[in-house]
Amino acid sequence: MAPTRKPHELVGRRLIDGDDLASAKSKLKRKYGLSIEQYNAMFDSQGGLCAICGKNGRLNVDHNHATGAVRAVLCNKCNVMLGYLEDDDALAAGFDYLRRYNR
Repeated sequence: MAPTRKPHELVGRRLIDGDDLASAKSKLKRKYGLSIEQYNAMFDSQGGLCAICGKNGRLNVDHNHATGAVRAVLCNKCNVMLGYLEDDDALAAGFDYLRRYNR
């Protein structure tokens, strides 16, 4: 008897199967209320690119930590940057800082 193939799906650019697929589905639903199809729709609507820097690669779900609202998908670097800044005032201050010193 041939071994049973585990289901697989394309998530963004990654082909995920078996236990990893079940884990990805569970995490997306638990943390963000999204299905893999909804994630892929977001990914495709952004052309597979980070909503901030426009680079391609593995994209993470970005969400508002206060409300839980999903915003877009971002590369890890941009997602971590927003996580550290946490609010609009810190983001504006960081932008002003870069503008002042990058002349």
